Amino acid sequence: MDARRSSPGVVCSPILGLRFCFRCCLEGRVCILQAMLEVCDRTLNATASSSRWISERVARCSESSFDGALDLSQSPLTELELTGVLQELVQLGVAHRVRFLNLFMTNVRKIPDVLRRSLPHLERLWLGCAPLVAVPTEALPVELVELDLSYGGVLEQLPDDVFLSLKKLETLYLGGNQLKLLPPSLFDPENGSGASLMHLDVHGNALKTMPPATGCCTALLTLNLGRNQLRTLPSELAMCSDLRSLQVYKNDLQLPLPEAFQTAYLHLGNFNWRGNPAFAHVPAVVERQGLRALLTYFTRPLAASASHRVTDAGRS
Repeated sequence: MDARRSSPGVVCSPILGLRFCFRCCLEGRVCILQAMLEVCDRTLNATASSSRWISERVARCSESSFDGALDLSQSPLTELELTGVLQELVQLGVAHRVRFLNLFMTNVRKIPDVLRRSLPHLERLWLGCAPLVAVPTEALPVELVELDLSYGGVLEQLPDDVFLSLKKLETLYLGGNQLKLLPPSLFDPENGSGASLMHLDVHGNALKTMPPATGCCTALLTLNLGRNQLRTLPSELAMCSDLRSLQVYKNDLQLPLPEAFQTAYLHLGNFNWRGNPAFAHVPAVVERQGLRALLTYFTRPLAASASHRVTDAGRS
């Protein structure tokens, strides 16, 4: 028997780790004040320890050996505390030295508005696995090359103009959120990131369409659209003919796909199309024949099926 339950008149709280004595309660002496103070003390100590750890990381930005990476990941850092860090970097005169800011698995829910002007030379920003709900329009530094906002699980929208002036952005991770639309500025080749974007990952969202402007991202090498709610793909996507990896798995895509895909994507090294109900009955012979046959089948399913029936009949 559990020793805690064998003591008469005693019950334990699994949440606070406190022991309440019924005998004391009956006598009007509830003896939990000391335990509550101990909990508060532990919380204050943890907060102070975290603050010291963050201050130490910020102080390293002044050292001659600083490599440009400020790693504040896996900490309870909030957006308010992050704003304080940015102010401290500016006051120390070292903000211009920060090229990489790692906020992976922090508690930042909103990117501070002052980020752009505080870290003007920031090239990489990681905010994966943070409960991000808001990205202000002019918060992202314009020198960004890589941005990770993935796996927060709660981000539902981005401002239309959030990627304006981000003309160097090459890699964007937005997977594992609840986005229903992607902002137009992402695909704008003149004023946004359309001309520079090479790797786009938006898997695991709630996207129902991809805009025709996706075709403006002609530098795209990898595109992950898996696990969304897409039923069609824009024909303009064929303009991204340098794609080497196209993932459209677990959507609701319907046949046929745009015919332009038949010749545009012959150089794909990775084409993940599985998990779309309409693609469930691809003939085995088509799969065996490889990418060209698959693209023909997906863009001209009736003609491809008739051709393979004739071929199979001839072999028999």
